[in-house]
Amino acid sequence: MRKDGCRLVKFSPSEEKETLGHEFYHVGMERFDYLEFLFNCKREDDFIFNLDLKLTRKMEKAILYNNKRYPYIAPELALLYKSYRAENPEYQYDYEVTVPHLSDEQLIWFHNGLEKLYPEGHPWNKGIL
Repeated sequence: MRKDGCRLVKFSPSEEKETLGHEFYHVGMERFDYLEFLFNCKREDDFIFNLDLKLTRKMEKAILYNNKRYPYIAPELALLYKSYRAENPEYQYDYEVTVPHLSDEQLIWFHNGLEKLYPEGHPWNKGIL
């Protein structure tokens, strides 16, 4: 169920009724010619981080709106997704330019998220609080 020429996503039947499984192929963006979709779970008013289902964020803080119109994922969540490849220069750059603009509340949530995901420690968690 993959459209010819599509290098980004593959859909396949799922055991769950009326649901498709999905597999994304991570490729670098050479020009702004596609959008990245992150599929996560939601429980009532909570966004559930798919890499650790115990890690949640209120939906109104997880999904923000540009000009009250276009939804986007909160920067602290985006950084948490990127934290698994902190050695990637592009992700390191995103971290360096984003962290100074986070509110105290966002920094605390990000710090706690890194602690949960990386109990042995993570380089991005040094000195952010």
